[in-house]
Amino acid sequence: MNIFVAIMLVFALIGFIDKLFNLKWGLSETFDRGFLTMGSLSISIVGIYCVGLTFMSNNIEFFKSINDYLFFDSSILIGSVLCPDMGGYPIVSQISQDASMILFSGILLTSLLGQTITFQLPIFLAFVKGQEVSTMMRGFIVGIVVVPVGLLLCYPMIGLPLNSFIINLLPIVILCIVIAIMVIKIPQITIKILSTIANAIKALSYILFLIVIVGLYIPELQYVETSLVEECCLMILKMIVIISGSMILSDLILKYGSAYIQKIADKLKVNKESIIGFVLNCASSLAMLPLYSKMDKKGKLLNAAFSVSGAYLFGGQLAFVSNVANDSIMTYVFAKLLCGILSVILMSFIYERTKEND
Repeated sequence: MNIFVAIMLVFALIGFIDKLFNLKWGLSETFDRGFLTMGSLSISIVGIYCVGLTFMSNNIEFFKSINDYLFFDSSILIGSVLCPDMGGYPIVSQISQDASMILFSGILLTSLLGQTITFQLPIFLAFVKGQEVSTMMRGFIVGIVVVPVGLLLCYPMIGLPLNSFIINLLPIVILCIVIAIMVIKIPQITIKILSTIANAIKALSYILFLIVIVGLYIPELQYVETSLVEECCLMILKMIVIISGSMILSDLILKYGSAYIQKIADKLKVNKESIIGFVLNCASSLAMLPLYSKMDKKGKLLNAAFSVSGAYLFGGQLAFVSNVANDSIMTYVFAKLLCGILSVILMSFIYERTKEND
């Protein structure tokens, strides 16, 4: 068992003990909140994972043939726009037979760029209002631009031959530059495009979930093997235990680390809410959003930049990776943490250089 997973399980156990014996530690509600994510996770993952995997398996030759028309591996296209736990990893694992390429596209790229483009960015844009939008977008641009740099620094851990790595990194660099330019030059159009893609994926996940459920009750209409559905549900059960653990860990840090949080805030020259945002980001960027309006301007920029890569570092994505590719967890954690830290450093540097113009 990976050390990061073990840590989350220990904290989940602490929450369970508090709930079981009613010890009044204040963790049982957090433990429950973690398990309440099972419904939304099931709707989001079961359909895309099961139907997507079945569809890819039945048409694998067609999707592999796409590589004949590209100078890079076609899995890069999937990894750039899908979260690992919303179709990214299972589709990549079907397209590519190379374990290193699956790690590169299906684990790292999906959890850095993919989760940002079609999941996180549209949600942030829907939540954040007014002048905060431009501040948030500045942070996101920095976070996106850092992704290729982080992947480059992770090269020794990926295992791809150098020429193959460079060829497959090139389209990511181009995509990140294009996204950054679009956000700067045509922000409203970019928002509409990304929101449309995100909403389409969300609607598709609901439809595919319905297909799976109908097949379970009406065998004549079954498209997905029952064993695959059972495998997916077991994976989700394991995920929510880890999610509960990460939420309890976040609660304990916020409860008992107040003095340290203030010291870090003073060091970074941001308010306390901004540092709390980092903590919550590591579990779920959605948990950070309610605090966003309370952060100072620098804190908003840093949290937006960090969330591109650092979000879900110890949350649902870690839980998913631990189930499908346990031997990749160290690389996953290193890549997300590295990119997240680089984003904060670069954003801090830019802020200090430009704050007099704000």
